[in-house]
Amino acid sequence: MGFVMLEIEVVKTLSNNYLLCREGTCLVFDCGGAKVASRVEELGLKPLAVFITHLHFDHVAGLRSFTKRFKEVRVYSPRTSLADLLDINTAIGRLLTRGVLQVGIEGGESFELGPFEVEVIKVGRHTRHHVCYLVYGEALVTGDVAAIRGGRVIIMSKKVETLLREREVKAVLPGHSKYLVR
Repeated sequence: MGFVMLEIEVVKTLSNNYLLCREGTCLVFDCGGAKVASRVEELGLKPLAVFITHLHFDHVAGLRSFTKRFKEVRVYSPRTSLADLLDINTAIGRLLTRGVLQVGIEGGESFELGPFEVEVIKVGRHTRHHVCYLVYGEALVTGDVAAIRGGRVIIMSKKVETLLREREVKAVLPGHSKYLVR
């Protein structure tokens, strides 16, 4: 299977936020600042959904302003429990997103949105509720469970390590370092 032609746009805020673009539409992965909504508007894209990897404030700080500008967009986010709120970063992220999270996910779900196919993978590292997203089986949005150092993928999750070994993942998109296209 050849690589699906996706345009990858990185919007740097408190974390890396990704716009995966195709046919004038995009999916937004994490929303760490108001720059994300501004960049979508600058590019003239129609956002179809926002997917959150985990609820730390640096990945959700711009979500409220994004959903005010793009009211029709659904937000997909990992479900959290009371135990998750013992982590101060998650507790702050939960406060920042009150009233804007719409679809709770746990891992194992698949979505078809416009021209996109998205698979949700629960990894439970970094935070208990952390998920990754695999788009077309080829582009992996990892949030904070992977990083790129010296052209190598540094992985903090056995599930992600297995996924990269067993699938033909062509792009690894981490939360805080440069991304890698193989």
